[in-house]
Amino acid sequence: MTSATHLVGTRWEHIARRSVENIAGCPMPGWNLCAASSIVMEIDSGQPMPNGNQPMMWLVLNGTITSMVTIKGKSHIASYMQQGDIFLNTNPREFSEMLGLPTNHQIMDSPLALSRKRALAKENSIIVGTPIRLLSALAKRHPEWYRFTTAALLRLVAYHTHREYQFLTMSTEERYLAFLQEYPRLAARMSQREVAQYLGLTPVGLNRVVSRLRQRGAIPRPASREHTA
Repeated sequence: MTSATHLVGTRWEHIARRSVENIAGCPMPGWNLCAASSIVMEIDSGQPMPNGNQPMMWLVLNGTITSMVTIKGKSHIASYMQQGDIFLNTNPREFSEMLGLPTNHQIMDSPLALSRKRALAKENSIIVGTPIRLLSALAKRHPEWYRFTTAALLRLVAYHTHREYQFLTMSTEERYLAFLQEYPRLAARMSQREVAQYLGLTPVGLNRVVSRLRQRGAIPRPASREHTA
């Protein structure tokens, strides 16, 4: 089940404002306009996040959201977003155009850059969405909102740089151990297939990785079941 309401006046408004100010590092002028135009959604585990009719910037207040992208008919898990993380339901070209930025670089035409991400709740989650056009307008009026949009984009860049670093420099065993360290709560409730998809492995390949790590003692073996007479 998914429910949505205007953010302004809800019990989540103060939390959302504090989260935005933490990202920007300063108080936000024009907050009332932002709150009046934003929505807060409560999404049950397993439910998709509606795409809507306009590009939005989403902020996770609680829970975990899975971000996915489909390229050449194959679905990929792009990220897991938790409290304080940002998600855009648009692609880089469209986002740049709305911010009035140039889009004349060839990277803007790559399959990934042109793909729209979709999302679903990995667990019961609370998210706040704000129209990107409004954020762009606020950023043109107030340096604080320009600071916020810049900081939000830098967070997205930093996350993807981190993912790139893992794929380029880490072995499959190291990537799996990093996943366990970064998402301990998620790892305990995810299927091997989901973990494999996130790490860019096949389920069989992940099983081999887990087996090698257990043999080395890097991760514990599953608890044995005692049979009683």
